[in-house]
Amino acid sequence: VSTQSTGFRQTDKMIFAVPTLRRRLLPPRPKFLQPKQLKRLSSTKEDLSSAYGTKDIFGVQLNKFTFLIETAKRHFQYYGLKEILTSPIENPAVFKKFLGLKNDFVKEMFVLRTIDAVLRPDFTLPTLRAYVNNPKWSSPDELASLYYHGPIFRNQKHPYLLPQRHQIGAEFLGSASIMADLDCLECARSLLEKWGIRNTVLKINTLGDRDTREKYIKVLKEYLENNKKSLSEKSQGRLERGNYLTIFSSYEEEDQQIIQKSPKIIEYLTPVSQDRWNDLCKDLTAFGIPYTIDPNLVRHEYYDNLVFKFTASVPRDADSPEQTVISGGRYDDFTLYNMGTQLPGVGFAGFLEPLALSLNETLFVDNPMTIMVISVPSLKDDELTTKIRRYALEVAKDLRRNNLCVLSMMSDVRAERQVIRANRSAAAWGIFVGEDELKKSTLKVRDMVSHKERFVEREKLLPYLLRDSKNYVQNTDQNHSV
Repeated sequence: VSTQSTGFRQTDKMIFAVPTLRRRLLPPRPKFLQPKQLKRLSSTKEDLSSAYGTKDIFGVQLNKFTFLIETAKRHFQYYGLKEILTSPIENPAVFKKFLGLKNDFVKEMFVLRTIDAVLRPDFTLPTLRAYVNNPKWSSPDELASLYYHGPIFRNQKHPYLLPQRHQIGAEFLGSASIMADLDCLECARSLLEKWGIRNTVLKINTLGDRDTREKYIKVLKEYLENNKKSLSEKSQGRLERGNYLTIFSSYEEEDQQIIQKSPKIIEYLTPVSQDRWNDLCKDLTAFGIPYTIDPNLVRHEYYDNLVFKFTASVPRDADSPEQTVISGGRYDDFTLYNMGTQLPGVGFAGFLEPLALSLNETLFVDNPMTIMVISVPSLKDDELTTKIRRYALEVAKDLRRNNLCVLSMMSDVRAERQVIRANRSAAAWGIFVGEDELKKSTLKVRDMVSHKERFVEREKLLPYLLRDSKNYVQNTDQNHSV
């Protein structure tokens, strides 16, 4: 075939014949996905699923989280606590240096190797790091108490928590007095009451001072070595790594049987630790805070003296009617021997997931007092449809200015389809705006429950709806006060 008959010059033939020339001299071809590729992409659900160990939060669960956080923020202000936000990406040395490479926290961290960082597994150590490193907080008297909330990430097999879990807590820094312990315990107890979580049980124990723990761990190590074959596989690994105290936090049934028969640290307290423990118990009784002593309560290895937890009955399953909602302790020796600073402190924290389970579901449903403004478009006149929509938007704007929840339906679909959408959104009222309503300056108001309709003048619409809204708010307040 000649170049004249095809309309191509010799250079054009060379360009199309040689791939390298085509790539250099011609613009790149647009890359469109073929129909088969689009179908295959849409059918691959695992590509769009959540990351391992994470969960999206919305609806009633999000309403519960918001209530817990906002209530805690107001409560912490009464104790002089200041909020701190640490980064979810932490320096791994904060945990490896202070806790050791064999600690469970370190082994359960999610490591980001590209930037030599880890996802935050806990809030206490990052809070202490920020406190010590910030020159504005060099004096404990300037800012001694902090609170926090946010997600943490721990690759831990837990009976009811995902690797990503949400924590809220507080740290009382700068005082080694028993009065600080009492203040911390009362803050946690009263916070649970404000959350509406009652019938809680405070369990306490002491880990003594450094000399107490050194003496006790020698006895505990011998006991655990003699019963090593009866421990779970994970606890055997903790025993080999020297994490003897963390075995007390095991959920395995075989471990619990060994723990119940283990020697108790209270029997090995030094005179100084014994006096502090006796004074704390007396002050709790005098202060009116009920408690029970749990000699097997340890929590974390970096605690000393006071450790505690609040348990509550949570409707999770029949086998575990109680679970921990808040826990904490004192860590004076940890900051002194590991961080090289005299920074005594005591704190507590809780996970939002189990706390949310203890809240009444019916009190956190979305507000049913929702008004749906539905514009009915004209099928013949586009200009008239525009005027109807503007009129509907003005109505919605006036209602929102008076603190009413309004959803606007400005779709081109038929009014019947819009009513179906309004019913799905659980709207209490439907306000229809069409050609007749625009001409007469009226609105058709429909009760979406009883389906009764009434034409209301625009000037009288707000008082008509506010009367029903006030009745609803009063009923809602009564339900929340129960």
